[in-house]
Amino acid sequence: MTTQIGFLQGLIKERVYITRDLKASLTLVAVSGNDYGTYTSTSGSEQVLKLIHDTGVRRVLVTSLQPVGCLPRETVFSSYKQCNESRNTAASFHNQLLQQAVTMLNNNTKDSSFLILDMFSAFNTALKSKKDFRGIKRDQASRASWNDQAVTSPSGGMG
Repeated sequence: MTTQIGFLQGLIKERVYITRDLKASLTLVAVSGNDYGTYTSTSGSEQVLKLIHDTGVRRVLVTSLQPVGCLPRETVFSSYKQCNESRNTAASFHNQLLQQAVTMLNNNTKDSSFLILDMFSAFNTALKSKKDFRGIKRDQASRASWNDQAVTSPSGGMG
């Protein structure tokens, strides 16, 4: 993730983006794949989000982890019928730490807004739905909408 932030810093240095652009921008921070191991072992949520803030971006939307225990690589051991709850507990713990970091950043930075896109709740809603998604056609899926509770403010309420 710091590599991508470095690319952004280079674009700013080359004046591809100016202060006005950054202040009007919304940055999406989504950690996935093998980014996550590096992200947690080197800097973690607060430092990465602070680096983005230091570039001049004032609005940052960061995704929480989804229930990683429900990913196919975890559910294969139960023939895709059961999630690995210990992995989901670890994701929940990460999300709690992220919530704390975002709250602290919002309290300690001026003219900034850090929000969390709650992927854990969004995925759990879909996974726990009694609806069978196997028969949905592509055009029907594109018309589906998520409820507004997928985006939360640092206090856990609606964003």
